[in-house]
Amino acid sequence: MNSHISDITGRPAAFRYALRHATHGEHDAAEQSFAAFLASPERHLRSFLATQRSALAALRDACSAPDALKSSGLLNRLLDDLDGDLADLGHAHTAVHAGGALDPVAVDYLVIGSRLGAETMRRTLFKNVSVCDIPTFFAEGHAPELWRGLCLELNKIEHPSRRSERIVQDTADGYALFARAAELQTD
Repeated sequence: MNSHISDITGRPAAFRYALRHATHGEHDAAEQSFAAFLASPERHLRSFLATQRSALAALRDACSAPDALKSSGLLNRLLDDLDGDLADLGHAHTAVHAGGALDPVAVDYLVIGSRLGAETMRRTLFKNVSVCDIPTFFAEGHAPELWRGLCLELNKIEHPSRRSERIVQDTADGYALFARAAELQTD
């Protein structure tokens, strides 16, 4: 994984862009694991929600510095929402676990960034559905204030550096958690 990219002037790009670039493949692989849900949401909703529950819990549990996690309140609400949604559907999730500790910035990037994807899915897949009939996981919103704060934090991280390389690796590992979680769930 190479997070050493430059802007159009040849200077190193801000770390947030380098992070996105360096983990693009892992991001796409994680998104590909949701293809069945996107093609047939009514058929695969349970496994999609179970995947989210499994992966988000693994990210929370693997965070190396939980007190530094900016998304902790959001993450706890999402897990509660998912527990309720899955209970309403009479469905359980199969847990997945990270292979090691993850940097809190990587966890924040994955949790807060996942809300952008969930919001896009909500607008596309549930545009003609009453808000009362949408799983609460999708009602949480996309947390723009958390995203802006995270972008500012990412742009302050020196790169290349050991810290930036760890965040890149931990983010890639986090995307892999989503893909692994998807493999374990059943409809």
